[in-house]
Amino acid sequence: GPRRRIDPYHELVHLVAGQIGSPPVLFAEGLATSREKNFDNAGKYRASVEDWCRAFLRENALIPLLDLMEYTSFGEDITRPRIAYPEAACFTNYLQERYGWDKFRAAYAVMENDPGGEALSKNLSRFEAIYGISLRAAEADWKEALSMARGSRLPKPVAQAVVVEETVPYLIARGRGWLTSG
Repeated sequence: GPRRRIDPYHELVHLVAGQIGSPPVLFAEGLATSREKNFDNAGKYRASVEDWCRAFLRENALIPLLDLMEYTSFGEDITRPRIAYPEAACFTNYLQERYGWDKFRAAYAVMENDPGGEALSKNLSRFEAIYGISLRAAEADWKEALSMARGSRLPKPVAQAVVVEETVPYLIARGRGWLTSG
């Protein structure tokens, strides 16, 4: 798919936040992407990550947060980056606005970007210990808040085009994974 341009604010956040911790990519890329100036989703359309996510929610195209929590990077076709980046940014914005920076920083410090089931279950436990709510419940609350927010300025055909353009390579990558596993 189209390549994201390098945003200096995004990269600076990675440098600074790397001193706090190395959390799952949902948190690391979410925080960095949320601080970008003029987010345009790989040249598609300039709109806020919230506008993108409201449009993706209407298209039923948001990626389950549990999946995003398992990824160790975004960018590969299997991760649907043009959905994953704004979604991670929108969710981390929600966490900071709803629960505050101190809890977000604490989660950022103790969760780990490490593939495998053991790391995932530890991260989910740590998330719940800090936020007092499971990731699944936080996701439901976030989606409800998104659905109640004022309508997106993002044109529906723009969102639909991104969903289609991300879905085809994703399905090919998934199929390749099935063919090569076992």
